[in-house]
Amino acid sequence: ELDNGALSVTGLTELGKTMETLTIPLGADHIKVTAIGKEAFSGGVAKTVIITEDTNVRNLLDGIFDNTSVTDLYIYYNFTDESEKLVPPGDFGGITLHVKRDSQYLTHYDWQDTSGGYSVEYIE
Repeated sequence: ELDNGALSVTGLTELGKTMETLTIPLGADHIKVTAIGKEAFSGGVAKTVIITEDTNVRNLLDGIFDNTSVTDLYIYYNFTDESEKLVPPGDFGGITLHVKRDSQYLTHYDWQDTSGGYSVEYIE
C-alpha cells in the first residue's frame, strides 16, 4: 500500500511467476493499483506485460523490469488529463514498447528517444 492509500504491484504470486503474459490489475479489495514497483516482475517467466485502457496505473517506477525476462510492454491506456499521465521509467533497456500510433505518450514524453535502450512499435 502506498502513502496515498492506493496499491503498487511489488511482486508476483506463485501463479503469476508461471504466466508468460501479465495484465496489470485494476485493483484489489476496491483499492486502485496506481503504480508498478522496482523488480515487480522478478522471479517470473513473463515475456509480455499489458497495461489496459481502463487502467488506474500512473507510475512505472525505475527498475520494474530488473531481473525479469520481460521483453514487451503493451500500453493501451491514453491519458485525457494532464494529471493522469503515465510516467515512464528511465531504464527500459531491452524492452519493446508497444503503443498506439496517436498515443499521447509519443507527444508528451519523448518515448521515441531510444537512448534508454528500448524500441517503439505501433499497435492499432
